[in-house]
Amino acid sequence: MASFSSFPIALVVRPTIASRLAAVLLALALIAPAAAPTWGQAPAQVPTPSPAVAPEAPAAPGELRIGLQAEPATLDPHFRDTPAERQIAAHIFEPLVLADDDGRLAPGLALSWRQRDATRWEFALRPGVKFHDGGDFTAEDVAFTLQRAGRVPQADAVFARAAHSVAEIRVVDPLTLLFTTAEPDTDLPQILATLPIVSKRAAAGPAPEGRTTAEFDSGAAAVGTGPYRFEQWLRGDRLVLVASPHWWGGQPQWRSVAFMVLPDPEARLAALRDGKVDIVEQPPQAALGALRRDGDIVLSEGASARLVHVALDAKSETLRLAADSTIVNPLRNERVREALDLAIDREQIVRNALQGRGSAAAGLEPPGLRPAKPAAGSAAGESAYNPARARKLLADAGYVEGFALTLTAPDGRFRNVAEIAREVAGMWARIGVKVSVELLAADARRRGPDEARPAALQAGLSPLDGAAAALESRSLLPLLFETTVWAARSGLSYRPRRDQWTLAQNVVPAP
Repeated sequence: MASFSSFPIALVVRPTIASRLAAVLLALALIAPAAAPTWGQAPAQVPTPSPAVAPEAPAAPGELRIGLQAEPATLDPHFRDTPAERQIAAHIFEPLVLADDDGRLAPGLALSWRQRDATRWEFALRPGVKFHDGGDFTAEDVAFTLQRAGRVPQADAVFARAAHSVAEIRVVDPLTLLFTTAEPDTDLPQILATLPIVSKRAAAGPAPEGRTTAEFDSGAAAVGTGPYRFEQWLRGDRLVLVASPHWWGGQPQWRSVAFMVLPDPEARLAALRDGKVDIVEQPPQAALGALRRDGDIVLSEGASARLVHVALDAKSETLRLAADSTIVNPLRNERVREALDLAIDREQIVRNALQGRGSAAAGLEPPGLRPAKPAAGSAAGESAYNPARARKLLADAGYVEGFALTLTAPDGRFRNVAEIAREVAGMWARIGVKVSVELLAADARRRGPDEARPAALQAGLSPLDGAAAALESRSLLPLLFETTVWAARSGLSYRPRRDQWTLAQNVVPAP
């Protein structure tokens, strides 16, 4: 593709700045790539289950083996927006703006940025950065990345939205960029933190997006500036990355990293005990008590910023309950949505479904980051749980006998999803709503429109999703924030991240 100094990007309708800002801190913790080594040392940062082929010999010095609960679907950093893909991309690629383990912004490929006026931002890029193939990183790579992100076929919307938030890019010089936003915007750095930068030279091609997702998956186009570069991917078994000799942050802590696919939590724990992996994410919850007493295992725990919530379809005129069954959509009625919200006892869900390992969500912000906003409809400091009022609201809305509803949940996308769904279904049943729980494949968001269901249990939010407005209208019902656990062999520990990612950069010697 020809070089250019600027190009227009089609505009899209975006939520107002006010509605985005309410969710942006949470979203950053969800999408933050690996933190840069600016704090004194190198950064310590379901598909169908397939049995992993575990190594027979212990890892060689400098090798790290990580047991994953879910394999990434792709290595294309602009195609899928789930933790499985994001955490792998954070090893290979970097954005202009990084975030630390708590989601605080930090310089990444951009050393600094400033807002010139209401719609123009100037970014100064980090000098001396090289891609894995030895090529220089320049402003042209950023401009190309913005262009590509809006063109990848069937990609998750967050990437196109990040690209389309910029109306124009001007390459001032190899290390300076001028962004013009579509509207006055104060959160462009947060938005650009969602966008991993690719090499224009390695990713350019004849397709509209340049080299295709398949070419990224083969490793041919997976060329970034991150601490690790692509080595090998055996789907259903392992993904191997090796340290990049060109990383601007210095020598990565690990010579190579093998991500082993172990969807079953018991199998992950067994692999750790047998010495076949060095660290695993999300060990079995029932085993945590024993693991704390095990001198050969080191547990690391951290509060999550990933919001588990229910999304309600408040727009469709009718809802599909089964292949041959539709109803007039009761969720369009605000009183019905309020009733469903008030019927949920969030503390009980944490106690029963997570055995207390989490925190009830009072709004979009996780505990400890900023003062929690009370859940929609509740007075400050009061619980939103009120089943008596919920039943009255249903009666006032004309549903004295309730109605039928299907609650879908992505199996394997977050801890104890089936138990959480059953807890919500039982609470709704007590106010007269007859709920069927349907567990779907982990990529349930990709179901066709004809298969859509009226209520969905989900986890994670994007700053561009209009989460604050959805909370206000009760088409988004917050439930809880998880506590995330990692288990490592003796001698290692994990520095927890709010986004729940498992990064080689965060595996450090045990204190």
